[in-house]
Amino acid sequence: MEKESTTPWPSLPSSNPRKRRPNLGHILSLLLVILPGLILLPLHSYPAQGWKVAIVLPLTGPLSPIGERLKRGYQLALDQARKKGEDLQPLWIDEKNLKNPASLTALTQSLKDPTILAVLGAYSSHETFTLAGIAERVHLPLVIPSSMADRLTRQGYQWVFRLCPSNIQYLRDFVFYLVSIFPSPPSTALVYEDTPWGRKLRDRLSALLKKWGATPRAISYIPGGNHYSQVVEKLEENETSLVILISSSRDTLVLYRDMRDTNPSWVIASTAMGLSSPHLPPEHLSSLEGIIFPSPWIPQAPWPEAKEFVNDYSHTYGELPDYHSAEAYSALSLILTALEKAHCSHSSMGCRKKIRRVLENGTFSTPLGPVTFTSQEGYTHQNMAPPLIIQIQKGKMVVLYPPQASTGNLLK
Repeated sequence: MEKESTTPWPSLPSSNPRKRRPNLGHILSLLLVILPGLILLPLHSYPAQGWKVAIVLPLTGPLSPIGERLKRGYQLALDQARKKGEDLQPLWIDEKNLKNPASLTALTQSLKDPTILAVLGAYSSHETFTLAGIAERVHLPLVIPSSMADRLTRQGYQWVFRLCPSNIQYLRDFVFYLVSIFPSPPSTALVYEDTPWGRKLRDRLSALLKKWGATPRAISYIPGGNHYSQVVEKLEENETSLVILISSSRDTLVLYRDMRDTNPSWVIASTAMGLSSPHLPPEHLSSLEGIIFPSPWIPQAPWPEAKEFVNDYSHTYGELPDYHSAEAYSALSLILTALEKAHCSHSSMGCRKKIRRVLENGTFSTPLGPVTFTSQEGYTHQNMAPPLIIQIQKGKMVVLYPPQASTGNLLK
């Protein structure tokens, strides 16, 4: 998994370097902390006793660009539901409130409101883990659209559901596919950025590769340097069939170019999820011809719901959606479907339980593909659908795996 970047794509380098009770003042102070993050933004008038959904996402701070993409997905689902007469009032909550003890207490109390049927979010793993604990305590269905930390669905929580894959599930399917394209376990090099993130991912991938019979060797690099040629030289010292880049999308651009120019026979893959961005410049797509990488979703996904979502999103916002928007849209669509099937009335205090039962027992068609929440392998209420494994072919993204989502074959 890539460390998320919120900055625009750069130009590809032109040269190859080879490189006690509160008093009034206390109450007022508390409100000043809470109110900025608890933003109620109805677009139209809502029934006084109408249902609500709490949506937690990064509205401010360095992750706010991702939060904007998430919000677009949520908002599109809300707008479409409203056109069908299904009015669900959103309560937008900045996930920074999950870091502040005072606002956290207020948030917990607000989520006890029986007209709030579910909560969606958050984004960052630590904040999502905190939110999961709250949802479990107040008996509120939580659907996690994007946070992949393994522990989130390993707590045995009965009110928490995760839409996206867990970290280990994501990496396991990626490694399985890469090893399966060789007749025997390939000689593998892990090229990783020498940071805590890179070293952790190196260890995880190494363990998975060994499980499948491969013996990987690791080559480190300092991100952002001009010494990538040294990495290529180290690759040439030993027989190599498969190279896995544990790097940002930007480093991947340069590393991949150098490696492809040196030995076109190497199969090169990257963990950089940002490569699936629909805003990747055409010149980068050309430079990344043949690279293999995983992603939760791309606009080219073959499911009918995906095509419909892409059309609606593009018409509304004037650009293609990324996987954050697709995950958010799918998560809210699940709640809307569950609400419809639960047959809740405005006087029903048991609606949360009904929604939970629907989520536990149903299979849902979404832009991400079929979604079913299962409890297995130590996980509870985890959607076990695999990530998409993608290859860039002739400037286009082609889905290679899983078979039911495939749009083309591997080109070596």
